[in-house]
Amino acid sequence: MTRNLLKNNSYDVCVLNHGIYVPQGLISEVCRALGVRVVTWNPAYRRECFIFSHETTYHHTLMSESTTVWENMDWNDDIEADLMQYLHSRMEERKIGSPSKINPSSMSG
Repeated sequence: MTRNLLKNNSYDVCVLNHGIYVPQGLISEVCRALGVRVVTWNPAYRRECFIFSHETTYHHTLMSESTTVWENMDWNDDIEADLMQYLHSRMEERKIGSPSKINPSSMSG
């Protein structure tokens, strides 16, 4: 059914939730095989946020960061405090800004 739909119509992109299970996983595979770009979405761990993954699924997107980004991070009391504030907010389900001092791209190491 998906193959026929894609062959008889022109689509630039297919957007699906998660892209893993039936039928979304099967539809996303057919789209990729026929050259249709696939974007999957899933609720993020932070309230009112979503993860959009291009050409893969969210669980692969979350694992794509290289460990070199954080392996040799210079850790200090400010980073520790910022991290603990963030973790406590997650436990209390309060919405706060992302911990800016924990951004590995701004770290030297």
